Amino acid sequence: MRTLFAIAALALACPSLAGPLDPPAGPIAESGRFGPRIEVSGANTPGDADSTFRISQPGSYYLGANIVAESGKHGIEIATNGVTLDLMGFEISGANDTLSGIFAAGFNIAIRNGSIRGMGDHGIEAESSFSGTIQDIFVVFVGGGSGDGSGILTGPTFKISNCAVTGSQGPCFRGGKGCIAESCTASQSFTGNGFSFDDASVITSCFANQCAAHGIEAGAGSSIVGCTTEANGASGVVCAGRSVVLGCASVGNTADGIEIGRHAVVESCSASDNGFGGIVAYAPQATIRGCMAFKNGLNGIQSTAASLVADCSSWNNGLNGVAVSGSSVVRSCAAADNTGSGITIGTGHVVDCAAFSNGEHGISAFSGSTVQRCVARGNGSEIPDGAGIYQSNAGLGLCRLEGNTLVGNDYGIRVAGSRNIVICNAAADNSGGDYSIPAGNTIGTIINAVGAGLSNSNSWANISY
Repeated sequence: MRTLFAIAALALACPSLAGPLDPPAGPIAESGRFGPRIEVSGANTPGDADSTFRISQPGSYYLGANIVAESGKHGIEIATNGVTLDLMGFEISGANDTLSGIFAAGFNIAIRNGSIRGMGDHGIEAESSFSGTIQDIFVVFVGGGSGDGSGILTGPTFKISNCAVTGSQGPCFRGGKGCIAESCTASQSFTGNGFSFDDASVITSCFANQCAAHGIEAGAGSSIVGCTTEANGASGVVCAGRSVVLGCASVGNTADGIEIGRHAVVESCSASDNGFGGIVAYAPQATIRGCMAFKNGLNGIQSTAASLVADCSSWNNGLNGVAVSGSSVVRSCAAADNTGSGITIGTGHVVDCAAFSNGEHGISAFSGSTVQRCVARGNGSEIPDGAGIYQSNAGLGLCRLEGNTLVGNDYGIRVAGSRNIVICNAAADNSGGDYSIPAGNTIGTIINAVGAGLSNSNSWANISY
């Protein structure tokens, strides 16, 4: 109690310790990282021959009002390093006879929080800059003067986040090597891609819709994660070799859904209603895993030599469900209701797969392949001699067809060549016959009797119910 009385007495005796009772009048100016922020204005940042306003000193700048760019000029030019420009929610606009909304040529540039509309060239042109961030910027209808202007154009190692571009003449987003784009939207590029980035780029949680060319295109060694592409004029996602496409959806694009290069990986993706293929590797040594492809115009999943396709499903496609070239592996996949065959493979290995109700064959394998522990049911409705499993080379065979189940196809197993091994299969209710195997092949005894027992003498037998 004595302490409390002492504190109260001290406060009464020294009122100056308590500070002013009223705050100062008027707003308090914000300060940037290196000092007070500077308003972009005619007095602080006067323009020149090609810019309405020009920033020539490092620092933190902001807009206090909307800006209208002058004819033949950029709205704002950043002509130095180390600049942060906050649009403060205001807009930079211009007509077709202007240049870019913001032109930047320097290192460590940050632009955020506003919109750009109607510029004659690019929305943001930072192609001559290196390393920076662009955040919360919205760009609409730019490039009408040049005919190919981008919404946001950067040099290498920029990070672009939470931005949207609609109605650019050229690519909505275009970036140099090592750029990152996250949570961005690209819509209605009239002549270009939604996103067009160089090698070693990262594109995550982005959306590309109704662009004239590809939705997303990235160079070698890039990562495209959690993106959606829809109704673009070419392919949905295109990436060069050594890239990774993870958790993406590609719907209703004019060409392929997802297109990858050599040594690339596609995992946990879906591709549907695309005009050409669903998921396509046009170069060897690709990995496609855990994906779905349905209602595409051509093959659902397609790859060239030395590839792995695993844990995928592919149905209702206009050609084959899964189509891979030689030296490849198809494992634990399901293919149903495709116009062509469920699974086709060159010299390779198909294991633990299912093929149902495909128009041609369930599984079609070329010479030197193995098909093991697969199920094929109801295939061959579109051709007179379709089979659950078809060894397709009429010359050299050397395939091993083992442990498969074949029900209700035109033929169960049909072999065109010689020197194939056909053992331990089970077949029933195939309209053309359970086994159609010419001379010159090695065949386990075909047991036709229901309930027949197996023994050491017929352990390689094929069953026919």
